[in-house]
Amino acid sequence: MIKMSLKILVATACGEKKRAGKHRAVDLYKSSRIRAVYNRRSGCDMAILSSKFGLVDSQTIIEDYEEVLTPERIKILLPQVVDYVKRYDVVIYFKAGASFIYFELIKKASEIAYIPIVYLGYGYMAEINKIPGVISEINDDPKFLTKFQLDHIDFAKIPTKKVEKGFNKDFAVICKDSKIPSSEDFQREIFKIFDKAEKEGKKFVEITSGELHREIGFYPGPDHRMASLCGVMRGLMEAGDDILYQPRKGRGATLKIRYKLPRQVY
Repeated sequence: MIKMSLKILVATACGEKKRAGKHRAVDLYKSSRIRAVYNRRSGCDMAILSSKFGLVDSQTIIEDYEEVLTPERIKILLPQVVDYVKRYDVVIYFKAGASFIYFELIKKASEIAYIPIVYLGYGYMAEINKIPGVISEINDDPKFLTKFQLDHIDFAKIPTKKVEKGFNKDFAVICKDSKIPSSEDFQREIFKIFDKAEKEGKKFVEITSGELHREIGFYPGPDHRMASLCGVMRGLMEAGDDILYQPRKGRGATLKIRYKLPRQVY
């Protein structure tokens, strides 16, 4: 059996001191914390939460700037951070040395995106050495996402065979309290996609069941409602719409439908 690893993002906040000019994000900040997180990412993607740009990949070239993260900036940056974390199955955030307001931003984004966020280093720079262990523990636990979807509460339990005693008290996993999506929820989200695409002047929009269910939540997982979603997607088809791909049984994560625009009144 081939072991499937989760797609993990390792992130930390930006630093106040910067080098002049344009540099890779990981090199722009004069921060030992950022460099240390980068060196312990264990092959995972690493991003820096910037008060100006939002989440920035460590390899992206950016220029020095002067910007302070405020509640007003959080409102501006939140959509970008939400879209960024949606690319991943899990976010690991290392806080130590950074203002709490950065954690508030990425925590809120993860809750909206329904992505579990594991945070550690809460006031302890020494906790940075535990990042590789956390990554390993998550990848070695095939039921990690299932636990996330079933608990719906803050909890601090991941098997800790690879890390020393006392680890649990220094990190936690934040989960979003949410109900299992209904047919009405799926339909509402599809209508939003139609509306957005029409406002952008598009002639059609393509929707894939697996991608949509993941964004809404509870997929993958034992409480998914994939059959219901596929039924809704098929039920909304009109003349001129096309099924681009469908699984053998007709309902599954690969169902892809192209809907023509504009739609009839919905």
